Amino acid sequence: MNARETPPSDTHEVPPQLADSLARIDQARENYVSLVHELNVFLYEYVKGMVKGYDRETEGFVLQLRHPRENNVSGRPVVLISQIVENLRAALDYLVYQFSVFNQPKLNERVPQFVIADNESSFYKQAKSRLRYLTHEQKDFVEQIQPYHGNKMLSLLGTLSVQGKHRHLLSLRDMSGWRIVGDEVVNQGKYEGYYVYPMGRGHATFAKPMDKPVFLLIEKYDAVPSLSDMIRHVEDILRVFYGFFQGRPPKLTVLMADKN
Repeated sequence: MNARETPPSDTHEVPPQLADSLARIDQARENYVSLVHELNVFLYEYVKGMVKGYDRETEGFVLQLRHPRENNVSGRPVVLISQIVENLRAALDYLVYQFSVFNQPKLNERVPQFVIADNESSFYKQAKSRLRYLTHEQKDFVEQIQPYHGNKMLSLLGTLSVQGKHRHLLSLRDMSGWRIVGDEVVNQGKYEGYYVYPMGRGHATFAKPMDKPVFLLIEKYDAVPSLSDMIRHVEDILRVFYGFFQGRPPKLTVLMADKN
């Protein structure tokens, strides 16, 4: 799904009501940068755990393969993903809250919440309460971008939001293939972009992921590009709504994703 609108020409036109939502997106981006760094650390340490060095008995260099379960990533990377999801979900909830206040200053502050639904029936059931303060036009747009219309990024956000509440269910697994070479340290110039692990006696192991690293999120999504796309997508949703706060509802065309 793509929401297309001519963006504001001046950054000062950003509605002040969306300051908190945009701050959440900025925080999600910071979490994303930290996540990429942590995953690079994981890759380096993964190969480092295989390098055993020179073995006097065999008079050779030893590289011990790791158990498949050690591909599972836990700790800080998973926490960072949960924080990205939490910030993006909050950005959308803030959006609905600010619209609700904008439309109806006297409201039940516990009610407004952005709806993410897998089917039309579920959407209207939730919207009856959570979107009750939005105008018909605003509700219609939120409905158009639902997962059951092919919005894969919003579907992913909804899925991760639910699983993020139980952090042990949010799985992340390294699926990267590796190119690993043993050579003399003096030949290091031949291995630009490789991790380097000294093994003694003037030799080293040089390792590099084949193609690009792949970290599988909840056994389905390539985590790094998917999370980057999800951040941009939520920001796009906010930008489409700028006009409502400025007295100029946007002329909107929603392009549905190919469902095949």
